Order: sequence, then C-alpha cells, then structure tokens
Amino acid sequence: MKVLLAVDADNDSVTAMAARLFPHAEFVVFSAVELATVVVPDTPLTGAAVFPPSAEELTLAESAADDVTAAAQRELAAAGEHADVATAVGSAGSAICEEAEAIGADVVVVGRSRRGWLARLVDPSVSDYVVKHAACPVLVVHADAAG
Repeated sequence: MKVLLAVDADNDSVTAMAARLFPHAEFVVFSAVELATVVVPDTPLTGAAVFPPSAEELTLAESAADDVTAAAQRELAAAGEHADVATAVGSAGSAICEEAEAIGADVVVVGRSRRGWLARLVDPSVSDYVVKHAACPVLVVHADAAG
C-alpha cells in the first residue's frame, strides 16, 4: 500500500497516527510550499503591478518544508517505517492531489487543525480541498487527536 503523508508545521503529530494505521506501507512524506504573489490593482496613477515571491522567500520556504518532511521521516523511522520525501511549490491542496496521482497513492493522510468558520472562510482548509479533489481515499486526522 502506498501512503502519501501530507505534513506541515502545524500537524506533524499526524505522522505517528499514519504509522500506527498503515504499518509496513510505502510512505511518501510530502510538503507543499505555498507562497503568495502580491497583485496591486490597476490605478490611473500606478498601473497594475505583480510582485512574485523573491528568490530568498522561496529558499526559506523550501528550507522550512524540508525541515518538516525530515522531521516526519525521522518519526516514521523511529516507528520502524521507511519513507521517501517530496516537496512542491504551489497551492497546497492541488499540489497534494497532484502528487497523490503522480505516485499512485492508495490513500492520502492529511491533518486538520481546529479552526473556526471565520478562519476557514478567510483561509480555506487544505484538507477540505484534498477530500473534494483527490483521486484516492483521504484520511483526515484532527491534529489534536493524532498524538
């Protein structure tokens, strides 16, 4: 069984849950780097402007993603499991779904934090996106229940 374990800094305890639920699976630990492009609307004085992330911002984000995936990989190793790692730049939800499809995942395991409706309205849930768009089953683990 191939398991795509989608991790970020907020729900790394999901790794322990995945290791318990899918012993001896083929794990791929995945983290998406999501950076915003700032768009300044067109005005008569300034015109439109687009500011993509800088190379430094991208490097820092990729380093943070590498740290998160390495921590999950170490946690799986402590549970006796081997994992490959992967990262991608882009929208987290769509990047997770694309990676799951690319590796032929049998299941995606993704964490979910407890946020109120207003927070989800302003910043939509990655786990909700994955549940709706993944081509395979998705296990959503509440971060506070994963320990």
